[in-house]
Amino acid sequence: MGKEINRLAKLVREVEPKKLEGKAVPEKRGELDEYLRDIFKTKKFKLDYELERVVYRDIGRSTDERTIIATEVPADVCLNNKLPHVIPVNYELSDKGQLEQIELDTNETRSLLTLLNSLALNFYLRSKISATLNMFYMYELPVPKLSDAQKKKLADFAAKLLKNPRDVKERAALEAFIARELYSLSLDDWKHLTGTFTFGSGESKAELDEIIRQSLALWRD
Repeated sequence: MGKEINRLAKLVREVEPKKLEGKAVPEKRGELDEYLRDIFKTKKFKLDYELERVVYRDIGRSTDERTIIATEVPADVCLNNKLPHVIPVNYELSDKGQLEQIELDTNETRSLLTLLNSLALNFYLRSKISATLNMFYMYELPVPKLSDAQKKKLADFAAKLLKNPRDVKERAALEAFIARELYSLSLDDWKHLTGTFTFGSGESKAELDEIIRQSLALWRD
């Protein structure tokens, strides 16, 4: 709750409304925080844990089979500090001082999820880190600007893979789409990129090798 009140207080200070929910804006920080808590409860705003969130594991090495491991966690799941998450809501403050909590669009969050798990971004990040995916590196990831249609397509991929993450054919199609359509990689680029994923062993490595093999086949079609 404290984090959300800080976010709201910052928004109020930036917008400087004459009134806040029909009342004068408290001048003292403590009084403003208390008033914002009352608004939060009255309007039944939700805390992060009450919503689905995209999370990633911040422990990752350049020599892991995968460096970025991300997923979507359901509502009412609490996370520790090793699982940073995408904040699932934004706030809007109208000129008349009305506060609204806006949940992030599913296409927005799930399209990001597919990109975080992609071989393209794994390749980019693993050349920069040693053992921790700190926020400095995550914020500099080259996430492409997506059209609404592209977000929808990525979100559809995510919906299918969240239900069946072992669908190798679907994962191969997703990897090829991201690399070819969103990052404009050539076939030679893709061969070089995927050729660096040599770490790992056992069933998961065999699965990854098959994803790469099928993605190359799709590229040639």
